[in-house]
Amino acid sequence: MIFFLAVAGCKTAKYMPDTFEKTQIHFGSGGGFSGITTTFMMLENGQIFKQTSLQDKAEELPSQKKKDLKTYFSAVQGLPQDSIPFIYPGNMSKFLYVIKDKDTLNRYVWGDYKYPVADTLAHFYVKLLDLVKTHPQISDTTKYER
Repeated sequence: MIFFLAVAGCKTAKYMPDTFEKTQIHFGSGGGFSGITTTFMMLENGQIFKQTSLQDKAEELPSQKKKDLKTYFSAVQGLPQDSIPFIYPGNMSKFLYVIKDKDTLNRYVWGDYKYPVADTLAHFYVKLLDLVKTHPQISDTTKYER
């Protein structure tokens, strides 16, 4: 009985993106003919969610180990940190939001070819997409272009 209680007490709490108060990384793309936006939300605790603009609620995808996502959460420190958000959408736009707490949001939106995005941001975005594309249970549900 004590063993069962100890194991149950170690289980990580589950959150939704709107209730999680630590760092989150949201990324995705949208626009074009359909106008549909797909957003992936990665929480610092390892939970990953996917939501399209056609859904009312985000669906939870298989979680990653917190330590496996640590690289991504460390990498956000190397992204451009301007006081003015980088927002230059195009017909097809890509985006990355880093939410550090309730009051800190770094937004990057790009797609307008006249305003190229920084290489560090573009490479980081591709790594995030690779993460969701290579995870077997995530990639089966996702048709997504880099």
